Amino acid sequence: MKDTVVALPDTLGDDLREEGKRSELEFWKNYINSSPFLKYWCEEDINPELDLEIDIFIKGVGHMLNALGRRIDVLDAGSGPGSILSHAFDQIDASLVATDPLADEYDELWQNEVCKKRVCRPVVCAGEDLAAKFGPRAFDVCHIRNALDHTANPIIVIQQFIHVTRPKGFIVIQGFENEATKMNWTGFHQWNIHCEDNDMVITGKSGTQYGIKHQFRGVVKILRAWSKKHNSGMPWCGAIIQVL
Repeated sequence: MKDTVVALPDTLGDDLREEGKRSELEFWKNYINSSPFLKYWCEEDINPELDLEIDIFIKGVGHMLNALGRRIDVLDAGSGPGSILSHAFDQIDASLVATDPLADEYDELWQNEVCKKRVCRPVVCAGEDLAAKFGPRAFDVCHIRNALDHTANPIIVIQQFIHVTRPKGFIVIQGFENEATKMNWTGFHQWNIHCEDNDMVITGKSGTQYGIKHQFRGVVKILRAWSKKHNSGMPWCGAIIQVL
């Protein structure tokens, strides 16, 4: 990997964020009331959109902590209108909190009140503000799916995850690979992510690369990073990271 650095990238400006906000709300306005969303997010015990490996992993952490007499505390950041983890903890003592900076706008999009009550809906919080919202060591697992690359500054967001995750806890990141390039760097699509050499790499429009393993050396350990095909056929990548 070339040009891996430890400096912070520039945070995106409000003009790009506003463009992305309009696009994101338009997507969810259509999808939140579609048959697939109502079925997968509200009716299925396990959402088939949730990667099976991630489902098994988070459940395993929950069972382990329960066996030690502890509840598992989970954060789903950038969740959209409802957390994909809403039904992931049947028969597990768990607390799930979802966050999204557009939470209030998403709440206005719901038409199906029954479905609305069946999912864990987010509270308003950007990924860059998690520490101020929740304080240190609040969660055992922080999960973000297809949203890290939509943030204003993904490296700051990962710093925030580390702050709010307990030592030996986990950060789980998933998303479409190099989506900014595919979307021609429009709206929220201002960062690419991909995995190589058991690392997740974030690339801005300038081409500078930020590898998590190198950026946070001695602070986190990448347990596994992978690339594969999403069920849509598009390239998908993810990483399970332990906070040291």
